[in-house]
Amino acid sequence: MMPASMIIAMTFLGLSIVGSTLMWPLNRRVADSGSRPLAYGFWISATGAAVALVASLATGQDLGNPRVWLVGAVMGAAFAFGYCFALQRCVAIGPLGPSAAVNNMGLLWPVVIGAVWLDPHPLGAPSWIGLAAVAVSFVLFGAGSGGGDSAKRLSMEWGFWALATWVASGVSMSAQLVGSLAAPGSPVPLVGACLATSAALLLPFAIRRRALRPTRIEFGAGLANGIFQVAGVSFMLLALRRLPVEVVFPFAIGVPLIATLLLGRFVYRDTVSPAGWAASGVGLAGLVLLSLR
Repeated sequence: MMPASMIIAMTFLGLSIVGSTLMWPLNRRVADSGSRPLAYGFWISATGAAVALVASLATGQDLGNPRVWLVGAVMGAAFAFGYCFALQRCVAIGPLGPSAAVNNMGLLWPVVIGAVWLDPHPLGAPSWIGLAAVAVSFVLFGAGSGGGDSAKRLSMEWGFWALATWVASGVSMSAQLVGSLAAPGSPVPLVGACLATSAALLLPFAIRRRALRPTRIEFGAGLANGIFQVAGVSFMLLALRRLPVEVVFPFAIGVPLIATLLLGRFVYRDTVSPAGWAASGVGLAGLVLLSLR
């Protein structure tokens, strides 16, 4: 019989996967509606920060830890630019699955930083193969653009925003790794500090572009996504207390990625070239290998 602690950990992991998966079709719905990425991103951040604040107070987690706010500020800056702007632009002009794949391949950063600095250890063969797979996947993304001049221009635009998304995602994930070590007992306040920082950074831009007053879908989807952000990251950190990293990360990252690829192709009818599918598959394999220690 499975121990109760294992059942609880698997439940946390499952809830994290659900939250991480649901945000992708939500992002697509917002993009297809013509909503403003800036307004959507601001209300994700603002409502998510409010949800995290209430959850932190309800669970008695420490909101006054300066390390939480320092790390959360770095996460928030990366989230404001990478997720609330660059990634939304990727989803708006390109297929859903590869956009999600590029964002998730930010895992490369904390793996390298952890091995070299936070927890020094030599990278084994799976990690080296994973690093090579991530590099190959980016080559395949470029090879899969094809087409005439207009398609090439569109592909180059998507590639620029995809690279920006990957960098910001890597910074955010690295900060999450630091936060999990610096404040292991405050997962929800860490997410709250991240989203509060993101909201503060996006606020002047939202005011300037008159995006502070949301449409119904911008506010409703922002609230839902904010809840998914708080739940997904918090439950993943809780799962890491009881399950090894080689179990948590492949499932928490791989399952949503596979789901978004299938959604993009069979629900939204995205056109993805064979090279694009190969890029997503190789990237997924690289992520799984990089998660193994």
